[in-house]
Amino acid sequence: MEMVLIREKLWGIVCERRTKSESGAKAQADFDDEAERATATIFLHLDDNIERYVRYIRDPVLVWKKLEEVCQSTGYAARFNLWRSLFTSRIDKGVAEYLDRVRGTLVALRDTGVVVDEEVVVSAVLVGLGNRFETLVTVITHGEMPTLDSLCTLLINEEAKGTILTGGGLVEGAYVSRERTVCWHCEKPGHKQDNCWVLHPELKPKEPTTGPLPTPGAKGNLTPRREKAQAAIEGEVSW
Repeated sequence: MEMVLIREKLWGIVCERRTKSESGAKAQADFDDEAERATATIFLHLDDNIERYVRYIRDPVLVWKKLEEVCQSTGYAARFNLWRSLFTSRIDKGVAEYLDRVRGTLVALRDTGVVVDEEVVVSAVLVGLGNRFETLVTVITHGEMPTLDSLCTLLINEEAKGTILTGGGLVEGAYVSRERTVCWHCEKPGHKQDNCWVLHPELKPKEPTTGPLPTPGAKGNLTPRREKAQAAIEGEVSW
C-alpha cells in the first residue's frame, strides 16, 4: 500500500511529510483534493475485514495510523483477522491455490507467536472445501485424522486424477472409475464402502439353514449342517 501511495505521489501527505498550507486558498484546496485522493486510494485496496475498522474516517493520516494499529503483527486485532481468514477461506480457483492461501495464513499466524493446533488447521481446510468435496470429506473424517501434509498431498493427487469432481469419482464412499467400483475400506472391487462386509459384517448374507439340500456328490464350502446332511444322503453317517 505504501508503494502504491508513493507511485501516486500521495505518500508525503499520509506520512505527514507534507502538511496543509496555512495561507493561500488554492494551495489549501489542492491539498484537500490530494488528501481525499489518498484516502480513496487506500480504501480501494482494502478488503472488507479491514475496511470496517476505518469505514468512517476520511483523514488519510488517521486512516493510516488506524490501519497500522489494526495490522500490527503482534496485536490481537491482527491475530483475529488471521484466524478469520483461516476459518472463512474457501476453495475457488483450485486445490493448489486454496492450500497456498491457507499456508500463507499459517505462516502469518506463527509470525505473531501463535502455536497453531494441527487439528484446527486440518478441520478448517476440510470445511473450506465446500459441497463439491462433501463425499471426500466424509470419507476422510470417518477415519484417523490425517496430518496437514498428508491431507494436502491427498487433495492435490485426487484433483490431478479428477476423482473429486462432481460426477467423476467419489460416490458414497467408493472410487468410481469408468471401468469399476472400488471400496475405499478394503480396496476390493465390486462394492462400495457402505456395503463392505469387512466394515459391516452384519450385512454379509447368512447361509440358510433350511431349503433344498445340495446335489449328492457336490462338496465344498458347505455349512456343518449341510455337510452332515450330505453325508447322510451318501450313507456315510446316520442321522
